[in-house]
Amino acid sequence: MVKVGVQSGLFGGSVLNLGGERHAHLLAPISKLELAGCFCMTELLHGSNVKGLQTTATYDPKTEEFVVHTPNKGAIKWWIGNAALSGQIGTVFARLIAQGKDHGVHAFLVPLRDLKTHELCPGVIIGDCGDKNGLHGVDNGFIAFNQVRIPRVNLLNRFADVLPDGTYTSPIPSENKRFAVCWVSSSLAEHLYQSTQ
Repeated sequence: MVKVGVQSGLFGGSVLNLGGERHAHLLAPISKLELAGCFCMTELLHGSNVKGLQTTATYDPKTEEFVVHTPNKGAIKWWIGNAALSGQIGTVFARLIAQGKDHGVHAFLVPLRDLKTHELCPGVIIGDCGDKNGLHGVDNGFIAFNQVRIPRVNLLNRFADVLPDGTYTSPIPSENKRFAVCWVSSSLAEHLYQSTQ
């Protein structure tokens, strides 16, 4: 049930609550367990300070891609459910950097494993966090990213987007208010997960 909660409540809930129309096609395969996912928020050193996350997603307008990167050991995603063995894709919370400006924490869909071979995608490093007493079937793991490129459209864009040229747009002008709205939406996903426990 813990793994189902991560899949449906956290991962599925993040796509539902933070994604836009361009992500709607993912909801059916997520609900049918055809696309196994992770909710990659927690980092080794950030504690509960989500605004202090260090993972970066830097936009490259030449290729219309974000480059997702773990800048130091403290920024390794830690204790991520479904990561060590099962996760094929993750909702990764990272600092969105476009046109040289840090726009704060946003959510991105980052492929973790090849959908056919289940091999790790280039630049993705994953390991198991070790024994979970009483919950050995739960594959909490750690994830690091080494210059992993993802398409621009992998930004979950309900509250903000980046245009092909790198222009950042949002209907919510204040970074703090935008963060609060995104945080409430991702917390709703976590609440749905907790209700399955």
